[in-house]
Amino acid sequence: MLVLRSRHTWEGKLALFGFVVSCFFLTACLTGAFLSPLSVSPPTTYLQQSVDVILEDPLAVLSPTTVAQIDAILQQRDQARKMQNFTYADHLLQSLPTSINCSIRVTDTVQGVSQWSVVYHIPHNETTSVLQLAHQALGSVASFNKNQEARDRMAQQAIAQLQAWSNVQSLIEGNRTQLWPTVLQHDDLSTWAAIEAALQGRKGADAAFWFALAGVTDENLFVLLTKVVCKELRRFGTRPSCRLKDVLSIAKRLAATGIRDDPVLNQVLRECLEAKQATFNNDEVVSFHSDGCALLLWEFSTRQKKPKAFLHQAARHFGKSSETALQDETLTHYQFDWFQLFEDPHRPLVIDVGCGMGVCLLGLASQDDNSSWQNCNFLGIDLNAVTIGYGAGLAKRWNLSNRLAFVVDTAEHALQQVLESYPGHVATILIQFPTPYRLAVSSGNTQLPRSATDGFMVSLELLQLCRTVLVPSNGTLWLQSNCEDVAVYMFQTACQQAGFTPVLNESSPDELISAAPSESLTQRTRQWIAMGGERAQGPGWFCRPLLPRTAMTETEVACLIKGTPVHRCILSPSTE
Repeated sequence: MLVLRSRHTWEGKLALFGFVVSCFFLTACLTGAFLSPLSVSPPTTYLQQSVDVILEDPLAVLSPTTVAQIDAILQQRDQARKMQNFTYADHLLQSLPTSINCSIRVTDTVQGVSQWSVVYHIPHNETTSVLQLAHQALGSVASFNKNQEARDRMAQQAIAQLQAWSNVQSLIEGNRTQLWPTVLQHDDLSTWAAIEAALQGRKGADAAFWFALAGVTDENLFVLLTKVVCKELRRFGTRPSCRLKDVLSIAKRLAATGIRDDPVLNQVLRECLEAKQATFNNDEVVSFHSDGCALLLWEFSTRQKKPKAFLHQAARHFGKSSETALQDETLTHYQFDWFQLFEDPHRPLVIDVGCGMGVCLLGLASQDDNSSWQNCNFLGIDLNAVTIGYGAGLAKRWNLSNRLAFVVDTAEHALQQVLESYPGHVATILIQFPTPYRLAVSSGNTQLPRSATDGFMVSLELLQLCRTVLVPSNGTLWLQSNCEDVAVYMFQTACQQAGFTPVLNESSPDELISAAPSESLTQRTRQWIAMGGERAQGPGWFCRPLLPRTAMTETEVACLIKGTPVHRCILSPSTE
């Protein structure tokens, strides 16, 4: 049985448990020959970063004669210690041959017996790490240039490093002791060491998530990163020092990466959770539609302070490396070619205006064959190139891009293009959780639109355009918001000025009443009620979700988890 462990040492900071003494140069280890001592004290400094590999089966690399000699020296040391001749015992340790590349780790048990193992110090390449490449790839699409070529180049560099790591790791995991001389002379050994140093703990999952956010579509990259994460979880995931939330944090990042149905990952996560007396359920732990994944994406889609700062930092990182700078961008309208976007552009079209991360459309496009959504095309529109790239990347990796497209464009221009040239008809337009406006113009978050009529995305003109697009097919407009005043404004504007009428569910009238308990109301809603604002209650309002759980937006899932009311309605163009 061969056991391998590794740890990262930085600029000569060598941390080994027990007493470490210098040993043979690598060639001597493989041949069994001894070299003259290079030093009488253990090496404590290294000129470059390295990874320590501890082999608990020395016969994997040492000859039986060499092992017998080491055993004999340490047996003499044990006898000297029993006789309390510690000076001679230390002399015996220092008499072992030495080298800067290889050491012997000696530990003293409570029974007074010396145990030893071979430690190799493997220097690794000083190239840009996979984690840095992931950060730069995200920065390349978050920056002004939206440099997808640079992103793809960084992804390929990461794949090359990860493939080299995998070549060595496959030999190690094969437990083929007789191949260790080959492993230690492998051309990819230093790259393997670099990956071991750079992607410890959660970092492999972070790199995968960042590459996915950047819109990378090469599935091989995510397969290799998942392999790294599985190796790390086997290393530390079942330890008491690894908390349950640490494992779940890794799982939700891989879920958000778009990793689906990986049996090895599922098994490793199951073992980690069971070690912590937790139950493994794929749909709750590592599914793209799990609560943890939704909350992670919600942080980015709502531009919380920390993710927003991260994106700016990533853009600056890329800008620094390529001598570019963040600038304000002038939007170029998307040029629609429906036959290039969709395999069959005559299918009914579902449009998500302000689609964010694309979670809803990814879920709808993935519905099974019995779903009413199965025969539709899907179009996501948003002004955020990073979130659009994320959705488009997953669509391609999941083989959905023949009927699911994401574009960076204004809602007005995209809908006008649909009206003028889409060969099929529009079945549904979704407007879900638009960024709210300030409840009071003179107060509130100054980054929000000033008012419902000044900068708010869902304008009267947009609603009128939605009606014009939907009239020929008698399609429907679905509105959702967790801000009651915003929901009421959209509902009233659509019905009173834009020519819509509410769709009522006559078979289940109780479901049309949206009256949330007062204790679950947000501060904004409480303020709205105090102002005498109209409530989102009565005919036309739905309290139940309109979409299947696997097609809910990350914001709707976050609201359900937090108990925040969501106000929903379905409208159709009036016949008048």
